[in-house]
Amino acid sequence: TPGVSSASNSLSESYPNIVVFTADGVNAENMSLYGYERETTPFLDSQKSKLIIIQNHFTSSGNTTGSIVSMMTGKYPTTTRVLYPPDLLRGMDSTEHLPGILKGLGYYTAQYAVDHYIDSTAQNLQYGFDESNENQKQVLFTNNYINNRFPENSRLFLIEIEIRLVTRLKHMFFVNTIENTFLQITKIQRNFDDTEKVIKLIDVIKRKSEPVFIHIHWMGTHGSKFFPDTVKYSIGIDRDSQPLWNLELYDDAIIDVDAGLKLLFDGLSEIDELENTMVLFTSDHGQQWSVDDRLPLLIYAPFIKAQSSPTDNTQSIDIPPTILDLLNVEQP
Repeated sequence: TPGVSSASNSLSESYPNIVVFTADGVNAENMSLYGYERETTPFLDSQKSKLIIIQNHFTSSGNTTGSIVSMMTGKYPTTTRVLYPPDLLRGMDSTEHLPGILKGLGYYTAQYAVDHYIDSTAQNLQYGFDESNENQKQVLFTNNYINNRFPENSRLFLIEIEIRLVTRLKHMFFVNTIENTFLQITKIQRNFDDTEKVIKLIDVIKRKSEPVFIHIHWMGTHGSKFFPDTVKYSIGIDRDSQPLWNLELYDDAIIDVDAGLKLLFDGLSEIDELENTMVLFTSDHGQQWSVDDRLPLLIYAPFIKAQSSPTDNTQSIDIPPTILDLLNVEQP
């Protein structure tokens, strides 16, 4: 990212934990941290002096899948051809990505997002995440056995069969209930368990002895309807019959994201890992899947000297090289 460098990096020999916290469809213009007239980010406002705040950040894709894949690979969707499921990474693109590089440095990697749309198995990030959306990669037999034994299309087909069989068997034996992800994000839009993702993140960092890289994706700000826990600006609005893209509910949903970030920082502090963790917060695209709205990009990196607000334009593809630069790791 222009304006952010590792010149003042004071990393020890061990690498820090890294958290990439993305929230769905959040415009910077609706965050008080970026000058919005409503107070929607009270926690981030209180941490302003500790953050690197990128002023002009934009998405590389108007679709969540394409944007997140760009964040993981540092490549444009026009290169990877990944915009929306069932698009997936192919060839060298499937193995050239940030989580794979970090695994090579000894990181444990995990992703808590949403099935189908943000899932390293569905998008074919090979050798990237140790676990993704509750699936432990090392226990997927076909994922390990056939990677070097079958052509790419056959390999992906067999892995998909295994995942579907395991999912259905778990449903049959009352281990996990199958959810229709499409219905969840288009009609139901409740019970995203966003807070649980933060709690799992903290638990993983607490349990692991090696450095941890975790990506979580917060879905509560996903439109066109919102069901935030916060009731500040949306008092009196019937949520069951709410109009689409209601501003008051949207702003309250952003307050929920801010509360989630506070939960993250407080949790890391309680386990004495806050000063050993880099946190990067951003969004996948603008509200209503726009590509020209400014997005937030905030970096908390206690091992470097926080700089003023860089104003150069940045995109999703800039995130992987920026993280590697802050780690003093060579960028491929």
